[in-house]
Amino acid sequence: REKMHKNRYFLLITFICAFLYIGALSYFMHFYNEERWMPKVVLDLPALTQPHKTIYSNPSNVFPNYNQNENFHILFDTTPLPNVEMIRSWAEETNAVRTYAKPFFDEKLPKLSIVLTEVGLNEDLFAKAIHKLPTAITLSFSPYALSLDEKIKYARQNGFENMMDLPVEKLTAYANAGQYALSDDLSASDVSELLKEHYLGMNVPFIGFYLNGIVSQGIWKTYEQNITPYGLISLSVEEVDRNYQSDFYQEAIEKALNQAEKKAVENGGYIIVFPMHPLVVDVIAEWVGLRFHPNVSFVPLSGLKRSLL
Repeated sequence: REKMHKNRYFLLITFICAFLYIGALSYFMHFYNEERWMPKVVLDLPALTQPHKTIYSNPSNVFPNYNQNENFHILFDTTPLPNVEMIRSWAEETNAVRTYAKPFFDEKLPKLSIVLTEVGLNEDLFAKAIHKLPTAITLSFSPYALSLDEKIKYARQNGFENMMDLPVEKLTAYANAGQYALSDDLSASDVSELLKEHYLGMNVPFIGFYLNGIVSQGIWKTYEQNITPYGLISLSVEEVDRNYQSDFYQEAIEKALNQAEKKAVENGGYIIVFPMHPLVVDVIAEWVGLRFHPNVSFVPLSGLKRSLL
């Protein structure tokens, strides 16, 4: 009789474990269908790790080798974008945001878009970001980055959607945004020449501009008239959350991300912008890649903005 009781207890425990296992599988399958972007964690075994290859003949001058000193790193889907390079000249382009946007699977969940700006200024940080970040992040490149066209192509080759920073010049002696900036003292012809010569003139693919300041209505209208024919989108500092240098510690970055997720759930979609920074890259890679977010879908910026066009 004692043996029968033990057998019953064994069968009961087995049934409970099987029930919990099936329930857990059902739960995860409900939130993570097979088409959803999924990261994976892999161990870096020196004997098995292959060197990262690029499509460029001499990439070392542009893309420093990323030195992996950690015991593990996170790998994300790095499938090249369908249009890594320009498929037509800007003079012929009428819908850039659709032509060069990153494809994504719409899970019908609230969408959270994370944008990094000032990309490309630091060579080592650029290499680290391409290696570690999830490709749902949109990269906005600084016009002052060296080898900018090669970096943009390289980012797209690794699966990242990209846009361009368009600095805004404040009319004070302490805020010089440089020769590629918009400012209220520019004429309509100056704005047109600036965009066509210094941005479209590079002939590299991007989906639009991030403006880090506020310009007058007249300059904004002229700016929009110049980019609308190409199907480019705009992201202005007025419509996003922006984390500044004073908030660059881990708790502040995580707090901003958590608040952005809550707002995405409340509003159906949300955009948060961070400047490029080593700690930002590390925190985003861990927060997006290793934490469970069943209530939101991480999407490139175009996934939110295209619905507004």
